[in-house]
Order: sequence, then C-alpha cells, then structure tokens
Amino acid sequence: DLQDVVRAAEGVGLASYIQGLPEGYRTQLLPGGRNIPGSIRAKIILTRGIVSSPRLLAMEEFFSNLEPFDRERIADYLTDKNKNWTLVAVSDDPILAARCDRVVIMDHGKIVEQGPYEKICQSPHFARIFKSNSPIADTAL
Repeated sequence: DLQDVVRAAEGVGLASYIQGLPEGYRTQLLPGGRNIPGSIRAKIILTRGIVSSPRLLAMEEFFSNLEPFDRERIADYLTDKNKNWTLVAVSDDPILAARCDRVVIMDHGKIVEQGPYEKICQSPHFARIFKSNSPIADTAL
C-alpha cells in the first residue's frame, strides 16, 4: 500500500524528491525515467525492490550513480540489522563493504579472501577490487 511505498522511499532518501513532484506519488514518469536524473531512477528501482520487504535482496553495482552522501545513507539502510532481508551485493564500493558482516573477494570464480571489512582492508586484493576514490578506502589503506 501507499504507506509501505512512502516508508521505502524515505529509507532510500527519495521521499523529498517525490513530494516536490507536481502530483507527488501519483506523478507519471516517462518510460525508462527519461525525465529524471539517473540517481533518482536508481532510488526508484531500489524502492520498488524493498517495498515488499523481501527475504533476499540481491544487488549488482547499484551505487555507481549515487553521490557519497546517498551511498552512505542507502548502505546504512540496507545493512540495518532490523531489516528482515539478507543482502547479497556485488560491488566494488568500500562504503557498502564497510557495513557488511562479511566481504568475499573472488578471482576467476574462486574465493581469494573473505572476512570482515577490517580484515579485507589489509589484504593485497583490496586495492585491486575497491575504488580508491572513497574517503573510507583512503583511510583504510
């Protein structure tokens, strides 16, 4: 229902944008979201994915269109221990990885490193996988 949509939109930082639209949550968008920024499209996709509180949430390179503030907010929301889902994410974003219970680094289909983020930061594979333009990555190296 609409309350679930509003709650999910608030969780990913989309609610204020929607409230600013001419018809709020009833505003119709162009196919493919051509009339909105890429970061908003990404948040809408995520909102649609979490609105029903799935048991498993699988994501791949979701954070690439988002600003660091949005990445932090959404990573906090997705990894909140009070959420009922299990998050499996394929990402080279250290902001998300730092909030995960377990990080797995694979090379050609084989696990080469796994453990908590703090341990992975010390791995020789870390710099090869994670983006170094993040403040978290810079301080962890």
